[in-house]
Amino acid sequence: MSPGKHESYLSKHRFFKDFDRSYLKVLADHAVEKGFRRGERVSAQDDVASSFFLILEGEMEVQIPSIYGPPIVVQTLAKDDILGWSWLIPPYKWHFEAKASEDTRVLEFNGEDLRARCEEDPKMGYELMKHFAGLMADRVQAARMRVLEVCGPAEAV
Repeated sequence: MSPGKHESYLSKHRFFKDFDRSYLKVLADHAVEKGFRRGERVSAQDDVASSFFLILEGEMEVQIPSIYGPPIVVQTLAKDDILGWSWLIPPYKWHFEAKASEDTRVLEFNGEDLRARCEEDPKMGYELMKHFAGLMADRVQAARMRVLEVCGPAEAV
C-alpha cells in the first residue's frame, strides 16, 4: 500500500475520518506496512514506545504481565483497531504488552516523527491527543474490568 493509499484508507477509518486532510497526509507519510507472525511480541511493558499500529488484518492481544502464571489478556484487537498510545505520552514507554495472536498485518506509524510534527503544529498535536485520550481511557477501563474478573472484587470491610 502506497502513502496515497494509506491516506485514502485513513480518511475512511472511524478513528481518523474527521481529521483534517493535511493531517491524514502527514500520518500516511509516516506509516509503513509491517507483519507480525503468530506469537510474536509486538511490545513489552516499559520498553521505549516509538510507534503505534493500525491493524489491517489479523489479531493482537493486549496483555498485563503476571507475577505468577501467564499474562492477563486485557483485550483482543482485530482489523481496524489501534494499538499504542504510549508513543504520545512521556516518558514514551509501553504500559501494556502486546503480541500477535495470529499472523497480523499492520500500518506502523513513526511516533517519534509525529511528535516532532506536533511540536511544529500544536493544532495537529491537539487533534491527535483528543483521539488518543479516548483510546487510553478505553484501554485502561478494559484492563480494570479484566483484572476485576481475574482477581475478583474486593471484599467489603
